[in-house]
Amino acid sequence: MLHKLKAAEAELNTRAIIAKLRPHRASVHTITADNGKEFALHARVLRQLDVGVYFAKPYHAWECGSNENTNGLVRQYPPKGTSFADITPAAVAKVQNKLNSRPRKVLGYKTPNQVFFAPERRRGRLILYSELNPRAKKVTDASTPLRGPSMNAGKVARRPMPSTRH
Repeated sequence: MLHKLKAAEAELNTRAIIAKLRPHRASVHTITADNGKEFALHARVLRQLDVGVYFAKPYHAWECGSNENTNGLVRQYPPKGTSFADITPAAVAKVQNKLNSRPRKVLGYKTPNQVFFAPERRRGRLILYSELNPRAKKVTDASTPLRGPSMNAGKVARRPMPSTRH
């Protein structure tokens, strides 16, 4: 989900996160953030959405792999040199729709929309990464979801995920 903020301020960012994620509260379990000042009010997000918030270690961008990848994908759309101040909310929505309709290798070549809005998700069943990508390592305990490196990163604000390493 993308949202254009007027400024990189904690209050604006917190309101946007809550507004965008509240309708999908049952499907959102964690948020991985960098250490920017715009995440200073993460405790409010925790209380209102009941999600775990994970912070990457400073200067460890790879711990926010999905975030960094999405940033790179977003930057493919406006022409180089375009000021983000000139981008309209309609343009942001158009980019969001394009990105969510684009197949991803990590999702077994399904689109984020196909995975997020799958009938299994609506019935409350957790879809494992190994089900999306048949070449992925199989998990023996279906109650333990697969997690990427960003889930293990840095400081944990609340509700740490159980370890999948044995």
